[in-house]
Amino acid sequence: MVIAVNSSGLTATGLTLTKNSQGVLLVNTNNSIIQNNNASFNQAGIFLYLRSSNNTLTNNTANNNTNYGIELFTSSNNNSITNNTASSNTIHGIYLDTSSYNNLTGNTFNNNVQQNGIYLASSTYNNLTGNTANNNTNYGIYLGTNANYNTLMNNIASNNTLRGIYFADSTYNNITNNIASNNQYGFYLAGGGLSGGGGGSTHNNLTDNIACSNTVKDIYLRSTATINTGDNICNASKLLDEDANTVTCNTACPICGNDIIETGEVCDGTNLSEETCVTQGYVSGTLACALTCDALNTSGCSNGTIHPPVTPPSGGASGTSPATTQTIASIQPGASQDVALNFGETISFVSSGADHSIRVSGIFDSTVELVIQSTPIKATFKVGDTKQFDTNGNGIKDLEITLLLKTTTAVDLRIKALVEAVAPTVPTAAITAPTAAKAAAYTSPTALFFSQKGSLLTLAIIIIVAAVIYAGWKESKHEHGKIEKT
Repeated sequence: MVIAVNSSGLTATGLTLTKNSQGVLLVNTNNSIIQNNNASFNQAGIFLYLRSSNNTLTNNTANNNTNYGIELFTSSNNNSITNNTASSNTIHGIYLDTSSYNNLTGNTFNNNVQQNGIYLASSTYNNLTGNTANNNTNYGIYLGTNANYNTLMNNIASNNTLRGIYFADSTYNNITNNIASNNQYGFYLAGGGLSGGGGGSTHNNLTDNIACSNTVKDIYLRSTATINTGDNICNASKLLDEDANTVTCNTACPICGNDIIETGEVCDGTNLSEETCVTQGYVSGTLACALTCDALNTSGCSNGTIHPPVTPPSGGASGTSPATTQTIASIQPGASQDVALNFGETISFVSSGADHSIRVSGIFDSTVELVIQSTPIKATFKVGDTKQFDTNGNGIKDLEITLLLKTTTAVDLRIKALVEAVAPTVPTAAITAPTAAKAAAYTSPTALFFSQKGSLLTLAIIIIVAAVIYAGWKESKHEHGKIEKT
């Protein structure tokens, strides 16, 4: 337990403070720092009492206390309360009583059992920004009697049993860009607190708030709530004004289930705004929209994520990237290997005795650019594409790559070494050498021509010789006849 009385400049950090009347108690203590402490399972977690001002409470946990998680009481002003969690307490997450000019920013006050997430009573000029007060038994944020001139901006008060944000005799508050949905009432402006007396909630400005899907009314202004103004996103049929206020629903609530993403919706039906299981960090599966349209449902996505991403250049364009390399010992012909690569990463492997490498040179909106550096060859893939490549330049495809999936920073590939086809050969029996006999019997046309020409010439010579002999014989006989006659 940490107790400081009439002190200044105290620092309490990194402590576990449990099973005490208070985990931290500051009495008339100023300018102190209380951070990164666990003040749970006490009667009260952190209690600033009696003019404890200008203190800083940051990143503390004050859960499961029997009274309040955090309490500021009696002129504890100008404190900064940031990024604390005060949930599952029996009464309130945080309670401000007669304390003003405090800043509550980015805190979580959920699941408080009997009462409210945030309760302001007779506390003025406080700024509540970016806090969450959900699933509380009564109200998310309660502005009680004389909680005036406060500013509530960008807070969420949803899924509370009764009201999201409740005003009881609170005036001149500025309520902007808050969400109060899925309560019984979203914004409820009344008078007289819970007992019905008092002067009413007047002169409050409600602007650009979202109040949708509340079971009774999105915005309800009781007859004691007057002169309130503002335009909001809510269902006009669930706006009830019992007096002359100018609070309006200028935009209808989004309709969950019409496949149109409207104000306040993350998704709607089948319209997931181009989100997938992969964009949510999963390997595969089917992404869905929550029934309330305020969140994505990843229950249909498979467990596991692609290994830690490397950020690609702005816009997804290819460029200089980390020279990280994975190595596979070998991929046998006909076998395949699945690999996951970040942008800029290279996979090296051996196939058919040759070294190969593939680098992810670019990841774009719908395509991936790979460089097969053994050639090199640059190719573009869409998810599901399978392409084959000739890496050794012999005209035969020897490598196949499939893009299995992609994210904005990584890809999954399937690399397969192809069995190279062998060029067909003509059977030996189709071409046989001629036998000796056939060769001997074979006479080419040219030889035949000259053979035939030689025979004719010989015949002609014989005829000429015969003619000469015959002519000589005849002449001889003629001369012999002449001699006989003489």
